[in-house]
Amino acid sequence: MTSSTTQLTADRLCEQSVSAFYLIVELISDCGVLVIGSLSRLRLVLFPFDPTRIFLIWCKLESPIRQLFGLISLTSVIFAAIDQYLSTNYRDYLKQLSTLKLAQRLTCISIIVWVLHNIPFMIFYDILPYFGCDIYDDAFRKYYLFFYLPFLNGILPIGSASFFSLLAYRNVRHLVRLQIPIVRRHFDRQLTAMVLTRVVFLDACLLLFVMQRIYRLSVTTNLNDTLQIVIEQFIATFALSLSNCNFAVRNFLFRKTYSIFFLNYVS
Repeated sequence: MTSSTTQLTADRLCEQSVSAFYLIVELISDCGVLVIGSLSRLRLVLFPFDPTRIFLIWCKLESPIRQLFGLISLTSVIFAAIDQYLSTNYRDYLKQLSTLKLAQRLTCISIIVWVLHNIPFMIFYDILPYFGCDIYDDAFRKYYLFFYLPFLNGILPIGSASFFSLLAYRNVRHLVRLQIPIVRRHFDRQLTAMVLTRVVFLDACLLLFVMQRIYRLSVTTNLNDTLQIVIEQFIATFALSLSNCNFAVRNFLFRKTYSIFFLNYVS
């Protein structure tokens, strides 16, 4: 994670790229997700009990904070895809919309929006008998199940990022026709390839994880059916592992893509 951030901030062209700024924000947000996830697993080792079932403050903060970092990360991917489409567009009025100042403002606005959005989660999370830390309000639980998971964590980031990444890819294929310096052309191609590849892996990993979460919340498990319990635990473990692999694959792709760009830049 640290090496990827260093590579993203090392080069001047990268520093001036708005898409690179969004990807740096995503890296920082993903660090937050990984830290919270690591603390969640570490608590099982340090304590003979689940703190979220005993300490109310832990219950109310853990999931909302992890969700906050996740939403900021997904928003950054969407913004990066949109900006890459704008910056590679041949229309000047669209290209002029790609500015670092606008990116900083949009990032600040998105952080404020998601912080406000997650305040109700802190309110409605509680320690419930038999279920542990969960949402106690039925209406808000329906919002979480039918809007937050499928739309904010599924349809919106997958659809938006995929759409604008494909448009950006189409733009860079026509860069050779424009009077653009070779170095800048190589940079746009490599950054667009990185954003597109990032979106593809995000779609694959996020879709399975969201589907598993929706299934777990909407289907009641028969505690007497051992086979069903084993299958559900296997799918949940696989979806979580795939989600964690998303971070590792993303960092590998960043390093690979930028190493190729640096070689082109030096040569």
